[in-house]
Amino acid sequence: MKNSVFQERQEECKRLFEMRYGSIGVDIHYHPITSVAVTPDNKYIISGSEDKSIRIWNNADKTLLHCIKQAHSELITSVAVTSDNKFIISGSIDKTIGVWSITDKELIHRFRGEHSRPITSVAVTNDSKYIITGSEDRTIGVWNLADMKFLHRFEGAHSDTIRSVAVTSDSKYIITGSEGEF
Repeated sequence: MKNSVFQERQEECKRLFEMRYGSIGVDIHYHPITSVAVTPDNKYIISGSEDKSIRIWNNADKTLLHCIKQAHSELITSVAVTSDNKFIISGSIDKTIGVWSITDKELIHRFRGEHSRPITSVAVTNDSKYIITGSEDRTIGVWNLADMKFLHRFEGAHSDTIRSVAVTSDSKYIITGSEGEF
């Protein structure tokens, strides 16, 4: 009985969400979506997937505008968008970070070599100056977006895989989540 009540509530929540916010309602990737982001101006939805692609959607009518196929050599784990609406940042199991032009839909830069294990999460500071990455190697990376250079690695912040990274709106603090700990 509990499962049926739970399933009914789950379906009810899904219906309420779709009525309120809309739903794309089509198969949008060939494999599961692993991460989504919305541009700060609310014009675009960005999705990253296990199919290694990044897709850019019109948020108003939910139409596909562009697909960046083979954005990475392995599945994409995380996507983020800069606050100036210029760049999509993607992280991947392939241990690289992609910086993509939203306007040109092209790769601007690929960071590699600083994480020894897959990247699990990416975030961007509110001023669009820095990319923050978390990894299965239990480190946090800081990358300068203007100079396209690696700046710093924080080691020992967690004893296990870093699953999620975020930055406070004033860009003073990096918040990370790991296997059961902040």
